[in-house]
Amino acid sequence: MTRLNKIALLLLIALAIGLLINGFLQKRIEPNFGNNGETQNYRVGKYKVFLYAKSRLDGDSGPVDIIVSVNGTQAGTIASHFNYDTLMDLPAGYTYYRWIDDDLYRDLVIDPHSSQTGRSLYFIGSQDGKLKLK
Repeated sequence: MTRLNKIALLLLIALAIGLLINGFLQKRIEPNFGNNGETQNYRVGKYKVFLYAKSRLDGDSGPVDIIVSVNGTQAGTIASHFNYDTLMDLPAGYTYYRWIDDDLYRDLVIDPHSSQTGRSLYFIGSQDGKLKLK
């Protein structure tokens, strides 16, 4: 195996590992029906972040509001959509951590699914703990 082939193989392995890690580190935002369901808890810098996805309709698909609270105060609501019809498995969104606001701590990215508005990413900044559109 030549040196160039070894480098290409190492780059391919690094890319595959990066894609696997990114896929496994995403967390699903599941809709809650009525008062049943749990709040998802996160830590962003010195802030405690809570997400609660509340379905607006009964059924296995429809609109959902992702309620975002930071340190016990509601920071905002994100409109989203979920679909658990036959052969569908689309949660209200996903969360994952990324470095966005250029400090030591990772920021929480909220990636909602929305069938009307297209893709919008939101994040909670570790510097100020505010909900922002990315």
